[in-house]
Amino acid sequence: MKSIKFSFRKGERLTSKKIIQDLFREGSTFYIQPFKVVFQCREIPSDYPAQVLVTVSRKGFRRAVNRNAVRRIIKEAYRLNKGRLYDVLLSNKMQCAIALVYTGKAIPELKVTEEKIINIIDRLIKEIDSRSPLHIK
Repeated sequence: MKSIKFSFRKGERLTSKKIIQDLFREGSTFYIQPFKVVFQCREIPSDYPAQVLVTVSRKGFRRAVNRNAVRRIIKEAYRLNKGRLYDVLLSNKMQCAIALVYTGKAIPELKVTEEKIINIIDRLIKEIDSRSPLHIK
């Protein structure tokens, strides 16, 4: 598992329409400025403990170049800091689907985004640890 700690492979991206619909319909939500985070954890064995969806509103960033730049910054910050989340998910034998919805109006700096992603990962770890296996679907 050490080889995927600092990578962001295709299997780690959330692309399944069914899982995305379930995530937004039934997932838990919290907000850390400028991110809305929707997540859903399950006890399902998988190759990757977490699958992530990164979205940036077209309303906030009209040009695709800018939306893609914001997505790249967010993915890079997540890629560098996902190790602790993976360790917790693997120790609890869980898989998490996570949607990071960027609601800011300006292109963020990597350093600031990385601090926010670390806060999000800390909050996710707290949420995962507080839930008992009986309450997880």
